[in-house]
Amino acid sequence: MKRFSSWFVGAFVCMWMGLGPEALPAEVAAQDAPTTAAAPASALSGSSLRRLDAAAVRDARHDDGHAGGPAVPAARRSDAPPVVPADTTVRERFWAWDFHDAAFHEVWAREAHGSSVLRIYVEEGQAVPGPALLRLATVFEDEIYPRLREAYGSEPLPGIDGDTAVTILLMDIRDGRYHGMPDANYYAGYFDPLNESRQVDVPAGRKSNEREMIYVDVAAPTNVAGDELLQTVAHEFTHLIVWHHDPDETDWVTEGICQLAIHIAGLGHPRQHVLAFLNAPDDALTRWTGAARDYGKVHLFLLYLHDQLAREDPGWLRRLVAEPADGMDGLARLLPPDRPPAEVFRDFALALFVNTPEPGAGRYAFASIDLGQPRGYPRARPNTHAADRVGSEPFTLGPWSIRGDAFVVKRTPVEITVEAAAPDGVCVGAATSTNATPALARVDRLETACLERSPPAWVVEAPERDRATAVFTVVANAADAPTAGALTLASLAGPMVESAVYLPFAARR
Repeated sequence: MKRFSSWFVGAFVCMWMGLGPEALPAEVAAQDAPTTAAAPASALSGSSLRRLDAAAVRDARHDDGHAGGPAVPAARRSDAPPVVPADTTVRERFWAWDFHDAAFHEVWAREAHGSSVLRIYVEEGQAVPGPALLRLATVFEDEIYPRLREAYGSEPLPGIDGDTAVTILLMDIRDGRYHGMPDANYYAGYFDPLNESRQVDVPAGRKSNEREMIYVDVAAPTNVAGDELLQTVAHEFTHLIVWHHDPDETDWVTEGICQLAIHIAGLGHPRQHVLAFLNAPDDALTRWTGAARDYGKVHLFLLYLHDQLAREDPGWLRRLVAEPADGMDGLARLLPPDRPPAEVFRDFALALFVNTPEPGAGRYAFASIDLGQPRGYPRARPNTHAADRVGSEPFTLGPWSIRGDAFVVKRTPVEITVEAAAPDGVCVGAATSTNATPALARVDRLETACLERSPPAWVVEAPERDRATAVFTVVANAADAPTAGALTLASLAGPMVESAVYLPFAARR
């Protein structure tokens, strides 16, 4: 029996800030199980929709800076009339959740596509262009479904309803925006595991549609012809797979797996989430609140692990989904013996701020996303402060948090030391470049250490005349408890620092 303690998972929030689901009321009036009704003959059935002009899905778009992946057909919003669900032949009632009112509500929808793999229903009153529906059906059946099942494993099959098809309900999800609050959070989609149980078996007041399904928003601001809708589908379908194999996995690992699914499916990266994290990369990795940058941080961490592990262990994601241990304990069981979690977390931090394939044979770089490239994404952004010289900079790091410092040295050598009150699990790295900018476009030297072995002390030699050296340090606390510490820069011969950048990355509590 699957658990009911979490009534739904995987609300995909596409806002700069995100809120978790509202608390479920203790009682909701009991109503009947899902029903099906016949409708007049269709002028445009699901099968005929599949025969729409192929020109509608001819173009490919890769405009978000991701590397690799197949071409994704782009739907055209013009040149084709919208598909009105009332013209189709199957009408069904579904139950959905109102995130504002914290209650279930009815959704009547019409079938717009049906196959042995996928059924698409569109809420009555929502008009979705035919090319967009065709693109969704084609990309799901040809790319999302086979790729994610190969990477992660199967969804429940044939499932509670005995049907091999997965249902996607396209609807106006009732969030704050639905209720007239334009600044409220917007839910792009969600997965409800209650649908995997018979109505008679779920707790009182809760509702099951008794089928494998996900909910996807198609009302404003969703662009139904854009890549974001496909990314949401990949994310939520992965929730269905992960729930089937490990319903008790921690939120941050589950969301990381579902975010990585966007890349696995060949749909690039969730750009706004990634940018939100790179703009403020100070949050604890294992702390999950549902904010936009939370989605960004777990996407990048799982993407880094995939880049590091998949070449030697192509089945590592399937084993992760099936791993009984949860959280970091489960991830640690899949790492190579010579790369403990603390070092991997530090190397991930260096990849965020430096992203250099050499030195390190790729340990400090992403292979599947361009960080620091003009047509890609920026590196993790530091906080900038000007200073004439640098002494000791105290810091506090929360569990599984990082801190970085960048500065420019002129005319004289300096010594850098890092100390921590609780050194176990704290690892550090330092990179230098004769390119005199904290951006560190070219790395000349990179060294790493872990504090429980020996507190590091780096000496940065004086640069050549009329040159400057950019220095970047990263401190990563790969422990379940916070720690205080200090980073000290000492001049070995007089004034030496032209400018300084401080990043006090203490995790919020």
